[in-house]
Amino acid sequence: MFVESKRLDNIQVLRAVAALMVCAFHLQYLFMDNGNIKPFANGEMGVQVFFIISGLIMYHTTRDKDGNPTKSPWVFGWNRLVRIVPLYLFVTFVYVADDLSWAFLSEQSDRIWKTILFFPPMTDTIGPKYGYPLLDVGWTLNYEMFFYLLFFCSLFFGKLGYKVLFLIFLCFGIILPLLFNGNFHPGYVAYYNYPIAALNLFCNPMVLLFASGVLLGDIMNRVQFSQNICLFGFTFSTGLFLMHVLGWHGLEVNLFTDLAFIWPWVFFTALCDRSGVFVFASKKWISVGDCSYSLYLWHPVVFAYLRLVAEKFSWPYLDAPWISFVVGMVLAIVVASISYKFFETKVNLALKSLRISWNKQAPL
Repeated sequence: MFVESKRLDNIQVLRAVAALMVCAFHLQYLFMDNGNIKPFANGEMGVQVFFIISGLIMYHTTRDKDGNPTKSPWVFGWNRLVRIVPLYLFVTFVYVADDLSWAFLSEQSDRIWKTILFFPPMTDTIGPKYGYPLLDVGWTLNYEMFFYLLFFCSLFFGKLGYKVLFLIFLCFGIILPLLFNGNFHPGYVAYYNYPIAALNLFCNPMVLLFASGVLLGDIMNRVQFSQNICLFGFTFSTGLFLMHVLGWHGLEVNLFTDLAFIWPWVFFTALCDRSGVFVFASKKWISVGDCSYSLYLWHPVVFAYLRLVAEKFSWPYLDAPWISFVVGMVLAIVVASISYKFFETKVNLALKSLRISWNKQAPL
């Protein structure tokens, strides 16, 4: 029986998985035998999962079943800003707090303003990062905010907006690389001779992952499968995803392989949500997905301070890498949960209430 569900609980669990993958990827470099043990070498693929899910969520939360926009561009833009910016800037401040000085502010002034404006530092020609903001993981937010800006613009075109969005992504992700380099390469480690260096990030093939997520949302609105088909698709695509993460196929990680092995996993997980089937063992993982943004931002801070404490008290963390790993992961989740409950949620509600108050006087 088909039972449509608006809330995407399974997708929330996927957000938890993606965040934990990134946490595991970073944690192994701090607490595992001076870098010799690398069980989570492809954990950074959690970023690609996030980007596809982001495209899906933006479509799903801004359009009805007929594809008509349900939010104005201004409401969408404000909601995205209050969701992303306050926590990001706060965590960044905590991360660099022990280095704050006039010398630091002077030497890092370029990175500071680029961090605040979500602009790529371009201190490195190696993609997809092109240099790091003050909080290292913030490089992915440069992509997110670029996507939100394009999505904001697309909402002015009503029902045709997502088609306009695809056209814009086609220009940035494929046409501009063809014009300036004569070819399109699906690899994320890319650098082209653009007249504006920041176009390397805005035109990186990684931006097309967002477009694929939007496409997923549109398809999800149009197709309808039985619960059995959805479960079979989820099971099969989970196998493909694991094959990709573990590198069993021996292929290069790029846009094409990510779309082939990650996109179906997100797609069938979303279809299970739409058909009213929860496919994971416990719904407790939904709460980890709810605080996945906090987890993504806070984990480098938690890991850095945890290692400082371990070194100060001469804890032989490298001699017990798996214990160190578990402690780090648990602490990161605890801090993220606290952040989500007492900072992220309350600040979001307060700022959204402020918009509503303004809207009574001058509707957006």
